[in-house]
Amino acid sequence: MFKAAIPIPFLRPRIPQISSYRTYRLKSTISTTPNIPDNSASFWQTLRASQLKDLAIAVGASVSGTKSIVSQSITDVVEASVKEQRRNGEMRILSIDMGIRNLAYAFVIVPAPESEKETSIPIFFDWKRLDVSETQRARNSEDDGDESPPSNHQLKSNPYSPSNLAPIAHNFVSSILSTHNPTHILIERQRFRSGGSSAVLEWSLRVGVFEGMLHALFLGLAIERDIPLDIRSIDPGRVTRFWLSKYTGSPPENAAAVKKFKVEVAARILASCEKDMSLINTAPNLHKDMIMPFLHKHQSRNTSPTTTTSTTRKSPNSRSPEKLDKIDDLADSFLSVMTWLEWQKAAKILQQHTQAQKQPRNDFDNTTVESIAKSTGEIQELLARQRQFLASILT
Repeated sequence: MFKAAIPIPFLRPRIPQISSYRTYRLKSTISTTPNIPDNSASFWQTLRASQLKDLAIAVGASVSGTKSIVSQSITDVVEASVKEQRRNGEMRILSIDMGIRNLAYAFVIVPAPESEKETSIPIFFDWKRLDVSETQRARNSEDDGDESPPSNHQLKSNPYSPSNLAPIAHNFVSSILSTHNPTHILIERQRFRSGGSSAVLEWSLRVGVFEGMLHALFLGLAIERDIPLDIRSIDPGRVTRFWLSKYTGSPPENAAAVKKFKVEVAARILASCEKDMSLINTAPNLHKDMIMPFLHKHQSRNTSPTTTTSTTRKSPNSRSPEKLDKIDDLADSFLSVMTWLEWQKAAKILQQHTQAQKQPRNDFDNTTVESIAKSTGEIQELLARQRQFLASILT
């Protein structure tokens, strides 16, 4: 299995050398390469609906609809992954958990592999949660007379109007591009309705508007500055589904339980990585303020991720609910980027060796059929290994 090193520093004006950080290793769950014929229409027909759903979850595709719709969704993901692999360069991935007062992001660098057969170790460089509206107020206080940004009075009177959100979004995007020079942006996809409400909630609408601004600004500034930037919209439901599919306990019953589950998963991943370290370097303040809250939750809980807070005895050093709310957003940004990397690996497996296996759609012999059956078995074995590894984290 692959092992991934994950150093995690605070936001800095410049990215220091990798060697100055504490290193965590994250095991990859993908280790074999099935031999799949390049006749996807016929291949998908050999799979049961449950097998197709497993594949869709493994690559981050949609699981809704008929077999043909799900198989097309998987095909689209695999084709996008193929284009990604052809770039053959360093990936600098920034994952954003959407919010205005509670935006969080995780920044990961995946160095260019030395060869096609090798997998580079991803480096977790930055992890931060911020209130972008407060950041704008701080910038205005230090402003030397530029009247283009909204004043603090305007921000107080109507802080979330589009006219006020626009410069906030522009400053945030410009700062991210200048500080991290990302090649990939993963933005959490928002939904307008939540909690079973039939109405569009005002706050959901505000965050949705801000999400659209980020997409437009990242794309516009990338074109203007001639920066190769891949912007992806990440469905948080698919991220959650990926981890829940590996968990054998009772699933979370509500949104609050899902949040607790994801925080617990992030904490246990970091804790499991720490046990397999060969090189550990982190900034002291980062270890205290960012990693320790997660590891504390992991160490203080001796029940399942979905157990409610009322059933868990709090220790004297337990974090307050406000602190938990803060790490919820950090956990989401962390899990999004790590899940996306796993999706890429699974998609690569489905794509490999297809060029050597091309067959006319109506020209299948017994050998080809046996190859499809063998490939299906290998895929299921791969998913079983993936499930076994993640189950070891979640139990």
